[in-house]
Amino acid sequence: MKKLNIILLVMCLFSVGLFAQHSVNMPGTDGQEKTQAVTSDLLFYDAGGDVGPIPTAQQVTGITFTPPIGKMIQIVFDTIDLQGGSKIVLWNGSKSLNSEDDGFGNIEYSLPSGGD
Repeated sequence: MKKLNIILLVMCLFSVGLFAQHSVNMPGTDGQEKTQAVTSDLLFYDAGGDVGPIPTAQQVTGITFTPPIGKMIQIVFDTIDLQGGSKIVLWNGSKSLNSEDDGFGNIEYSLPSGGD
């Protein structure tokens, strides 16, 4: 019986590793951009993470997902809830956020054109 329990424990631990996914959050600072290599399944969240709230200040942030050379990325939305003017813009290729000084030393960020 003890041997059976050990085998079951090892199988449970092994199966947890098979279904573990890496989580990635959208940058939380206005104008921040980051690049995330995609080598396996991952979970993508807004800047609040999987349980936190979305930051309340208007923010324009960006993330670029890069697959291994010769591979493509597939995006599957399990749920999506856009509120308060939020939007998701997708590009096939590389884009950077636009930035402009407002004349008072503040940088204003905007999305580049051409999103799908």
